[in-house]
Amino acid sequence: MKKKILFSILLALSALNIIYADENENIDLTTTDNTNYEEKFNTTSDDNVTFDKNILGSNVIFGDKVEASGEVKGINLIFGNNVISKNNNDYGFVFGNNVTISGNTNNDGAIFGNNVTIDDATTIGRDVAIFANTVTISGNFGRNVEVYASNVNIKGATIAGNITIHSDTITIDDKTTIKGTLKYPSNIEENNLTIEKGSQIASTKTYEVVEEEVSTSTIIWEKITSLIGLLIIFSAIYLLVPSLYNKVDRDVLRSFGYGVITLLLVPIAILLLLISIFGVSLGLLLLALYILIICTSTILVGPLLGEMIYNKIQKNNQNKYLVGLLGITILYILKQIPILGGVVTFITISIAFGLILSLLKRNKK
Repeated sequence: MKKKILFSILLALSALNIIYADENENIDLTTTDNTNYEEKFNTTSDDNVTFDKNILGSNVIFGDKVEASGEVKGINLIFGNNVISKNNNDYGFVFGNNVTISGNTNNDGAIFGNNVTIDDATTIGRDVAIFANTVTISGNFGRNVEVYASNVNIKGATIAGNITIHSDTITIDDKTTIKGTLKYPSNIEENNLTIEKGSQIASTKTYEVVEEEVSTSTIIWEKITSLIGLLIIFSAIYLLVPSLYNKVDRDVLRSFGYGVITLLLVPIAILLLLISIFGVSLGLLLLALYILIICTSTILVGPLLGEMIYNKIQKNNQNKYLVGLLGITILYILKQIPILGGVVTFITISIAFGLILSLLKRNKK
């Protein structure tokens, strides 16, 4: 769920930036109510950020302590530790530890945090999704609310649509109005559910929480099918580009070193591109390649491991295809071992990035 929301945010930002880049540079930034709007796309970052601008376009804020007001006619993204958002915006997305929302969002929003408070000055025009540990909800909501939290406290909120709560503890006070349906888990303990008399709720509905016990045989089968998938992909690559694995750098330590640097620096480059006006498309492409290399790292590195093992046993008559299958299988098994698997995964991904760099260097030559 979270990944889908984040991906949607990136796509929306990309679309908005392209539109703003193509607009006439002589656009009038003064509206009929004499409000002056500054940039078409804005980024602000500092340890302590006090933001009070009117932005015609999207806005991104990074900081430790963030207090934001003003108006954003576009997507408003805020990342921080302690965040107070008083913005009026079209779409609002806030990521933080302690988050307080006290502003208006014309359309949809999403909030990710540890402790989240939506106060009574807040109005959200359509839907909102909240992911947190502790949530306190007041204010007005034009449509539906979805909450994932350990503890949910609704105080005087007015919700025009439905609210679905995924939580172990729910408290709704007597000043709350829910014009749609209140949905909560059927297995919640009675003493953890408090709906005070006087609250106006059109209807309530419980949903079943299905806790599936996955058998050992199922887990093993899933691991086997995943391994088979990797071997099939390797086979296809080997048949289509048999010379690919001959071109990679055999110096594993060097590949690891270059790979670690690339693994750390590329996300920074992606972020800088995504928050720029003209680099969003390149940033999304680089992000896709970054994820692709991580997902295929076992296929890239496994054949080298198989080659190293085979050379220790027998140096002659090496069948590179079978050696590749052997290496991928061993590497995959190592990655399933608790604790060790995490270390092996990091090393594998780092070496994979190093191998890609070596291939790029050889192609340039």
